[in-house]
Amino acid sequence: MRVGEGRDVLMEKQAERAANIARAGRADIEGMTVSALIETFAAARSDQWRPLTVRAFTGDLAIIDKALGALPVKDVTRARLVLFLQEFIAGQQAQGARGTRAERVRMLLGALFNHALDLDLIEFLPTARLKLPMTARVQSRERVLSLEEITSTWQALEGLVTPTTLALQIALATGARIGAVMLAHEDELDLDGTLTADSDGRPTWRIPATPGRKVRTVQIIPLSGLAVALWRRALAWPGRNSGVVFPGRREGHSSVGHTNVPRVWAAGVRAGTLPAGSTPHDLRRTARSWWSGLNHGQTRDAMERLLGHAVGGAVERTYDRSLHLPAQRKVADAWGAWLTEITSGTVPARLLPIQRSA
Repeated sequence: MRVGEGRDVLMEKQAERAANIARAGRADIEGMTVSALIETFAAARSDQWRPLTVRAFTGDLAIIDKALGALPVKDVTRARLVLFLQEFIAGQQAQGARGTRAERVRMLLGALFNHALDLDLIEFLPTARLKLPMTARVQSRERVLSLEEITSTWQALEGLVTPTTLALQIALATGARIGAVMLAHEDELDLDGTLTADSDGRPTWRIPATPGRKVRTVQIIPLSGLAVALWRRALAWPGRNSGVVFPGRREGHSSVGHTNVPRVWAAGVRAGTLPAGSTPHDLRRTARSWWSGLNHGQTRDAMERLLGHAVGGAVERTYDRSLHLPAQRKVADAWGAWLTEITSGTVPARLLPIQRSA
């Protein structure tokens, strides 16, 4: 990505390495402990992390610090890291968790000791080929809600009537990431369809490339009639008094916390009102899977663009700067119409998608 922008990656890495060494101070490097390494690592990298990443990494680094902090960096071995991860996973599983948080901790250890390598603290990486037990690895998900599950999920979310459940409905209706929905600002929404240079004069949602959104460039999502109605409900929510569509209740929290979403969803699963074995992110996968069978006449590219995925090679994307909004809108409108039909109890044959196997 940086090469494509005309940047010299090697020179940037060398400059970053020099800055890291200067920040750490050569006099303190030889006997640096893992605690000191964590401090210099966070100082060098934290400004590149999203707000949620900062919170997650702060907790994970504290765990690493507690277990390994007193050790000199040069004395940390692969065997010691393996033991640390095994103990961490055992503790997580003893509390009823699967231990999949260890995947993030393992990744963070890799970044931490790569930083140590940049500082010339070590000559070899103790994290090389550091693996987790199968029980603690994050497994890729393939869960797609069935026709009946989409209907029951919509009804369950409709019945709970909270900002979080409304955000989940919007996520299903648009195929957008739940994080992007929760961070939405009213200025991003053009629900009346103002004609601008980058719109087609119909309702759109303009997602900026800001921390937490997981988009590298601005994404413009065409909104169906159903999506517009849901966004209007969110904007009219009683007590909402800020530009954020889903404001947080606690002081210092501008929007409803992302962690609230999985908690609400898990409670619904336990209560039997939401599909067993499902998660909030399954909504995005469900939308994309069912789009393929809708009667909108559009290609795979249009559906991938609607998800915000890059389409085509780097050269093609360099020369084709079109948003392809008309094609995306046909998919969005077909999906909105189909969702409206099935959640009202009828499924017209012309819009019945084909369920694809995993």
